[in-house]
Amino acid sequence: MQATLFDDTANQAKSASLMRIIDAINSRMGQGSVTIAASGIQHRWAMRRDRKSPSYTTDWNELPVAV
Repeated sequence: MQATLFDDTANQAKSASLMRIIDAINSRMGQGSVTIAASGIQHRWAMRRDRKSPSYTTDWNELPVAV
């Protein structure tokens, strides 16, 4: 890391300590358990479509057929 004129060494030490703690939590609980807000949010979930109700009112192909 390149230092600048206005660097605060106390803040750098706190930041390094925080990153070690985050790394320790992530190694114990799984990667991505704890992240920094600036890294963005990625949704790793998807809707469970196996329990989706039929679209009787919006899809002609899903209409029940009376025989």
